[in-house]
Amino acid sequence: MRCMLYASRLGSEFLTDALLYAVWLYNRTYHSAIKMTPYQAYTYMVPSLDNLITFGTKITAKKPGNQPTTTIPWIYEGIFLGYEGTIHNIKYWDT
Repeated sequence: MRCMLYASRLGSEFLTDALLYAVWLYNRTYHSAIKMTPYQAYTYMVPSLDNLITFGTKITAKKPGNQPTTTIPWIYEGIFLGYEGTIHNIKYWDT
């Protein structure tokens, strides 16, 4: 978790986000003692890591709803902090 904070150049105020993301990653890694991932042991589904995002990466997120006019921006720019619930719901810090 400290390595993720150091590599992303974020301060200690994001320590809890780094911890939650480290636990999320740990639960999706293979463990030889149980011969599967903890996520797979709990849900009986193999975790998909196709859309894995690095902690602290700059992201661009679309605003929900219809596309507004050209004078109103349609995106948020921020820094990725982790996932909420599913891999499709991300948590980010709005810059």
